[in-house]
Amino acid sequence: MKQYLCIDYGTVRVGTAMNIETFAEPLAVFPTDRATENIQALIQTRKVDVVLIGIPDGRIAEQARMFLSTLQSFSYTHPVKWVEVDESLSSVEAHRMKKMKRGDKKIDAIAAALLLQEYLDTLPKD
Repeated sequence: MKQYLCIDYGTVRVGTAMNIETFAEPLAVFPTDRATENIQALIQTRKVDVVLIGIPDGRIAEQARMFLSTLQSFSYTHPVKWVEVDESLSSVEAHRMKKMKRGDKKIDAIAAALLLQEYLDTLPKD
């Protein structure tokens, strides 16, 4: 199966998730100012085939697209497909599911996992 990496972009933190077969798993949370190099390393070391990025509504959407553009500008040792997904409710759902306080860093990785699982569920079954 392909390797998927999902990114939940935020102005303070960036959450990530990857798949284990057809299941999404929260991975890591990075401070936004250091996320680019960390995510580039993930793409390379884990040989990620598809990168999904959650694009929210409002002003942060442009920042998320700029972040994606920066990631796309680097050379990778293998082809990478880039997909934008609507992330309107992922963070809200992550809070509801885990009943965590808003500042909990795990929320960002859980939100990324929710986005990824939703995407994986739409893929054709083999």
